[in-house]
Amino acid sequence: MYAIAEIDVARRAEVLALPKLAILEARAESSVLRISAENKIVKLSIKTGIAAVTPTGTDFEIIAGLTDGESADRCGPRRIQRRLGG
Repeated sequence: MYAIAEIDVARRAEVLALPKLAILEARAESSVLRISAENKIVKLSIKTGIAAVTPTGTDFEIIAGLTDGESADRCGPRRIQRRLGG
């Protein structure tokens, strides 16, 4: 006999969040990619907070590095490569 349960350990409203696919992680640092007005890839360092499992995947709270209104590519580096012809 077993059970599956979901337990909320933290909950925040009105946060800036991105899907896990959009976040790059290397050497304990997180970053996102964006395409500048000059059509160049820009890598921005970010700090993530709590994660939330959603029906479409996992979203991470962004607590530093991006502000509301700034955009980051939500589909990750492979999509950016295709958009730039790489």
